[in-house]
Amino acid sequence: AAQRWGLSPPEDIEMELALPQLEGKLVEIFNQPPLPPSPEALAKDPRADQVDVDGKKGQTLGFVEEQGKYIVETFDGDLVAIAQDNLREYTPPPVEEGGFDVAFPGSEARAAEFQSDIATALEDKKYCVVQMSLKPGDRKAATKQLQELDNWARFMPEFEPVYMGQRPDGKRVQWYVTDYSALEEDVDVETSPGLDAADQQLTNLALCVCNVSPYLGFQGVCRSNGMLHMNCANSEEELNLLDDARGNAVGAGVIQGHLTFYRRRKVCMIYFVSGSGGTLTLHPPNRQADDIVISCREGQVVLFRHDLMDYTYLPEGRQVAMQAWVFREQQAGEVPMTQPDLLAHADAIDAIPHGPLYGNNGKSIDIMAFACRLPGLVMEPEGYWTGLCVGYDGVIHIPLTRWDHDVYFHPEPEISAQMGKCYTQHEGMLDNDMQMMSFDNEFFGIAQEDVGMIDPLARCCMEVGYDCLYRGGWTRQTLLGTSMVLVNGIANGEFEYQAMSGLHRPIHKDSRNQIALAVTAGRIHYIFGMTGKCCTIETACSSSLTAVGLTHTHMRPDQAGQQKLGAGTKQEKYGMAMGANGHFDPFFMVGLCGAKMLSIQGRCFTFDQSGDGFLRSEGESGMYFKCSEGEDLARLAMLCGSCMNQDGRSASLTAPHGPSQQECIRHSLREAAIPPLKIQMQELHGTGTALGDPIEVGALRATMMMFQGDIREHPLVKTSSKSNIGHTELNAGLCGIIKCVCMGAYCTACPNNHIRLLNPHIDANAYPVYFCTESVDQGKNEGYTGVSSFGFGGSNARGDLWFRALAGPRNTDPMGPGKCLSVDRIHLWADVSKQCRPRMFLASELENTLDNLEDYEDGYMVGEQPGDDDHLYVLGSFNGWTTPEKMTFVEETGSYIFAMPLGEACVEQFQICMNKNLYFKIFPASKMTSDQEEIVLGPGVAPAGNVWIVDGRKEGLKPGTIYHITLQWDMETRKKTVSWEPSVDEYMVSLASEMHPYIHRYYVLGSWTCWKPLEMVPAKGEKPGTFETTVKVGIMRHEEFRI
Repeated sequence: AAQRWGLSPPEDIEMELALPQLEGKLVEIFNQPPLPPSPEALAKDPRADQVDVDGKKGQTLGFVEEQGKYIVETFDGDLVAIAQDNLREYTPPPVEEGGFDVAFPGSEARAAEFQSDIATALEDKKYCVVQMSLKPGDRKAATKQLQELDNWARFMPEFEPVYMGQRPDGKRVQWYVTDYSALEEDVDVETSPGLDAADQQLTNLALCVCNVSPYLGFQGVCRSNGMLHMNCANSEEELNLLDDARGNAVGAGVIQGHLTFYRRRKVCMIYFVSGSGGTLTLHPPNRQADDIVISCREGQVVLFRHDLMDYTYLPEGRQVAMQAWVFREQQAGEVPMTQPDLLAHADAIDAIPHGPLYGNNGKSIDIMAFACRLPGLVMEPEGYWTGLCVGYDGVIHIPLTRWDHDVYFHPEPEISAQMGKCYTQHEGMLDNDMQMMSFDNEFFGIAQEDVGMIDPLARCCMEVGYDCLYRGGWTRQTLLGTSMVLVNGIANGEFEYQAMSGLHRPIHKDSRNQIALAVTAGRIHYIFGMTGKCCTIETACSSSLTAVGLTHTHMRPDQAGQQKLGAGTKQEKYGMAMGANGHFDPFFMVGLCGAKMLSIQGRCFTFDQSGDGFLRSEGESGMYFKCSEGEDLARLAMLCGSCMNQDGRSASLTAPHGPSQQECIRHSLREAAIPPLKIQMQELHGTGTALGDPIEVGALRATMMMFQGDIREHPLVKTSSKSNIGHTELNAGLCGIIKCVCMGAYCTACPNNHIRLLNPHIDANAYPVYFCTESVDQGKNEGYTGVSSFGFGGSNARGDLWFRALAGPRNTDPMGPGKCLSVDRIHLWADVSKQCRPRMFLASELENTLDNLEDYEDGYMVGEQPGDDDHLYVLGSFNGWTTPEKMTFVEETGSYIFAMPLGEACVEQFQICMNKNLYFKIFPASKMTSDQEEIVLGPGVAPAGNVWIVDGRKEGLKPGTIYHITLQWDMETRKKTVSWEPSVDEYMVSLASEMHPYIHRYYVLGSWTCWKPLEMVPAKGEKPGTFETTVKVGIMRHEEFRI
């Protein structure tokens, strides 16, 4: 340590103890002379002033050993290097005294602690005050931007408190939508100053809230746009805004959008962007508790549970706040929030084609990213797709860097078999230096001496695996502790024999451990600290697609009404399937040549009459999957179904079996609920053998030519990547499914190589099929595709995908063509949409939901006041919903009153209508509600069940008790409130006596009377309100009934 710091041991010990004291702490700068401006500031303004940070507070981000200084970010946004002698730890005062609870972290080191702090605060006291770092320049820019905004508004009276809190009078609001045009053009831009910077900080804060939302009892999925909130310039402006918002009719869609916002909002964030002063008062859910008064201070954000408490915001002067809300996931009966003011790009997002429903639980298994290393110096998916589009050939002559193939080669098959040699000299090989043998052991934390003992395929799997996860939005930090299933299609090959025979290097005591497949299976989990299931699988040529099927099995969502899997088989949310294949000596090739399985011509002539065998190839691939709630718009495709089976006893161990292949295809399509005629593109196993290709094409014809009497009309386009890169064996299935995703992203089938004359054994007569030799547009922007893979040992695998166009002329993304295969897509969608589009709900779910917003229809009056000729009436269960009873207008209070007697059940329902017109009802925004603070809607068409409930049983009231119902229609705000309370007032009793008494009749409908109504009678000797009937149970001793 002394050598490290250049100090004597005692001083070093003191330094080591002192340094950690301020790491990640809040600090105050003192006795600090002005600092020179930063190079960035000088570049913008050569005459920039010095930075005076003395007396400022902030947080330390790190320590620079060379300078012996801390990097400090002040709450004013200054980033400076300060010596420890000029720093002291800062403890903020309590919120009641103008302080804050926690500061937003300036580095990832404090992110976990920060999220824990806000979760604790929101759980314990339901609110949290967060100190942000906002530059003075951003505040000035925000003030300037506000002067240029002119689209201020007020909400309709019924929903004004939902957004603006209590006492919204005298204030104005405006939705602020960030301009993402630069992002759409795919250029790198920094966050704009001012309101954009504040909006981005709210996004970062919302992500933190979403991360901890499960601990708060909900699942946060997105945030709203920012809403600017400030005082009106003058009373004239307020009157104009009120006139625009009131006295209009609105459609059902507007009501649905506001109600969805009201129900899904969970946490409100209020950011005081410009100006201090004023107060924010939080009203706790417990009315007996005192209100919480918070001083509004510039640069602070107040988070609070808006679903549990209301608020009153009283700004001072020209103070401006930016608000945003964190929403929970959409539930059955709710509609998407498609109002452009609420969520950016909402209309464009709504126009994106919907994916199919998977089962009955609304979840889906989405393909989020993939990575690959393939012949032809292909290092990434973009290169693979480019090569496929131009029909590239990745096969090469076997290089000397692997082995001297001339020693093992003879061109004549008969002679080569007798000599124990190969008759082919080509393979689809990876480049030794760039693809197969190079490895960044320092990144993975593997010692240099251990690297040589690890199979090169296992090393490539680590690099390709991390590349795949990084493209899916993961980093080393976020992978730590994540539960993810990983299935790797890999086998011990030539390298194992060479390592354990000491052919190239001495056998080490750890050689067997490092090369074992059991270690290969868990090495990625070990390196990145992940948890979850992991294994290797080998089924020969179908290994990697079988890995996809097993990954799907571990991630497959449980279906409603389906028996759960056994212990230890919980559903995983994340998964990755991998495949790897490599060759390091010629001896297995010699054996395949002896069996005449390899092509003499050194290529896979798939579908061509010259097909005489397959060509061996190498490659590594990985594909990352996520189980999504709803539709993740960043997904590349959706895995709809998969299946694995075995040929059993067929013609021979290695001969393909058509009926088994057909069953595998049918079962996958059955799970995916895809009619076979909807499959547009098909990636075949297609090895180029004279026997295998016709059998596979015949199996597809048997399953996809006709379905339920309908005959295919749209040609089925068939392709095979083996014509480009050869047969990558254990990696072949993933090569095929990656190709399918790429074809779906562009809605274009890429060409097959080496087709000159169709194999005469392929039956294509009267079969609408196209073996394409050039790129073929699909004529649609969405569709289905499938991939099959068959192991020579009889193990078959199948996967079916849904896709939509993500690039090219049929692109469905609202952002325009972009980097659809890179990690930019993940981050761009997170920024632009701020949401995972809610899933489509099944009809059965909507039938069982209590409150379906789709029930709202037609138009609704907003703030409309009754005229002199208008009268209000009450309908309810108190008279069997027979006759509307007129309400009495009280001129002194400007309210309408009604006296309602309780019936024998002491529970009554009611609504209000105008002029006895049932299309002009006044009703609550919830079904069967007893909440007197519920939003009051109408006049308009009331959805079934939207009634108020008066329950006298809670207070122990008797039948006949009079309830005083009041409708207050405020003439100034035009807001309606409905309330009720028991009354013994003589006037109310006299009003109730004017109504004719109504006796309710109750009936039982049961299986013992074939569901014919049977009237019930008052029970003798029981308290009033008790009814009974007598029935006889049938011979089955089981009956059902309802009242």
